[in-house]
Amino acid sequence: MSSPFVFAFEELTDDLPRPPLAALRLYNWAGAAITLRGWLALRPDQRAAIATEGSREAPSVEVARALLSRAPVRELQLRRADPEFEAQPVTALEAALGLQRQLTALEWGALPPLGRFALNALASNARLAWRAFEELRLRASGPIGMPTLPFRGLVASCEVHLGSEAPARASLVGLLERGAMLNGRGMVLARAAGLRAARRVHELFDLHAERECGAVELDARLDASRAVVVWQAHASTWTGEFFGAAALLAATTAASCLFDMIIDVAPSASLEAARISQDVWRVGPAEAEETTWFRAAPPRAD
Repeated sequence: MSSPFVFAFEELTDDLPRPPLAALRLYNWAGAAITLRGWLALRPDQRAAIATEGSREAPSVEVARALLSRAPVRELQLRRADPEFEAQPVTALEAALGLQRQLTALEWGALPPLGRFALNALASNARLAWRAFEELRLRASGPIGMPTLPFRGLVASCEVHLGSEAPARASLVGLLERGAMLNGRGMVLARAAGLRAARRVHELFDLHAERECGAVELDARLDASRAVVVWQAHASTWTGEFFGAAALLAATTAASCLFDMIIDVAPSASLEAARISQDVWRVGPAEAEETTWFRAAPPRAD
């Protein structure tokens, strides 16, 4: 969705199936919020109106409360209003972005109000904070420097080892390097399966029945020297926290799908090192749902 009140990394469609950060900002100004169930009870135009008001320089509290009152009363929640939340960077933002210094008042002021709110709201999720910052640099009214340290944060990963049979292993590496697995559809199918699994985590795990998945990144990297494909995933809840169960489900499902494609020709293939760890993002950005790029890379230094 392309809109002034929705970030690209939020991965939202025009009907806004979950509240964008602009809506969460309006909640913050109004001292009231709508549950996800209540949000889904609203018409798409009502959701867009809430997000639009939340993206304004200074949202109107009166308008905000009128908009929020359109949700069923039982789905409304009172909270402490905090319009000053975005006035300056929160302490955790520096570490999340890998900055070696604090953003100056001039740099902070060059960001749009919704951007300042978004960065503070996502400071506990380094990956999303990075993605938001990358988008905001393009919208800023003044120069904003990029972080000087590589991103490091919680990510899920799973490795597919292509087996010990030398001819089969060499053939598979060649197919993956050319993007020719299953006539070019193999990695697309594996990635689609991983994304689908992550977004259904609330249906699969009773513990997360009330926890909707938000943005999901999933991509893969071929380490040709080890004949290993590393899947890496990051997922968040709709409120922006890291969602470990969804991330690990995405990585292991995609890896399992690839494993299923190769096991007949590489009987010794294996899935290994499924984990959630503090790591750098090694596979590049997730762009279109149906696209996965491969990059030959040196062995990990773990």
